[in-house]
Amino acid sequence: MMRLTCIAACLLASLVSNGLAQTTTRITSDGTREKPMCSWLNTCVWDATTQAACAVALCQSSGFSTGTFVSSPHSICDVSVSSESYWMYITDHDEYHEGAYGTEAPVTADCFDIVVTGDGTQTKPLCTWNQSPCVWDESIQEECAVGLCGASGYANGTFVSALHSYCEQSHVDGSSWYYITSTDSVEYGDYGLETPVT
Repeated sequence: MMRLTCIAACLLASLVSNGLAQTTTRITSDGTREKPMCSWLNTCVWDATTQAACAVALCQSSGFSTGTFVSSPHSICDVSVSSESYWMYITDHDEYHEGAYGTEAPVTADCFDIVVTGDGTQTKPLCTWNQSPCVWDESIQEECAVGLCGASGYANGTFVSALHSYCEQSHVDGSSWYYITSTDSVEYGDYGLETPVT
């Protein structure tokens, strides 16, 4: 969670300029499980780090990868929306609970999914293989996505698309960075057949 918070808070401009972020969707907390309010249990802190964590929690609850904090009408430390029970993201425990916590705040966040496409660099390698026979099925496509996302610093990934099968044609002339499915490694070289995946 903190890793995604850092990415959301510190690198959003870089993600957008590098084509890694899709269109954002603005979401505001309403106290449901999918759009939890933000609160605390033992220690209240309402700073940029906490605001970013609340935004990421809201966005992930709504089905997005991450998000950035936009606004809140007040601090989570000072005011309660009502005495009713809501779903809350508890900032000092990094947990979700339903209840009435005394003070809480709705937050508004810009939510998005992170999308990475291979371009032949070390952190966005193309996908290839080096042991026959060449296989290009759903399992291999998913492995390419996980390898690409791993090279980009993410724990996991999901295959979206590929330019073509890596068994049939080359995407580049000469050397490039590759995620090699048969060895589960990222290496620099000239493999002849490869594809960029998203």
